[in-house]
Amino acid sequence: MGPGPRYIPNQDDIAARVLDGEAIMINLAKGIYYSLDGVGGRIWELLEEGRSAAEMADAIALEFDVTAERVRADVDRILRELEAEDALRTVPVGAPPSKTTPRARLAAKRPYREPKLTVYRDMADLLALEPPTPGTDQEDLWEGFETKADG
Repeated sequence: MGPGPRYIPNQDDIAARVLDGEAIMINLAKGIYYSLDGVGGRIWELLEEGRSAAEMADAIALEFDVTAERVRADVDRILRELEAEDALRTVPVGAPPSKTTPRARLAAKRPYREPKLTVYRDMADLLALEPPTPGTDQEDLWEGFETKADG
């Protein structure tokens, strides 16, 4: 598996946070929100680092109890699903990662939970009426959300 293109979140339209391993995303332009659970939160973190599909799969295989073949197939599937939702962008081949946050290899690998993207379109009409303005401080979108998620 070659390095291939690198991927980054579509920051023009998508606001996202990873909370307790789950990525929560909102498409500000369309009013659609998403949940990416299982190891999906880790995939989103790697997207934010500007990684290629191969790099994402390698990182996950080091951290979780999963075969390389299985994680590659899951990463490719999730990337296709996110691309279909216009939640990510491709950056040119050969471009360096936007940032790196190396993780130490764990003594014991964590259990692997298949990543799953869930799309919630039921609030699209409501959010589309008064969507947050892209380019504004997206921290305001998450104010208090961490508190609710933490307990």
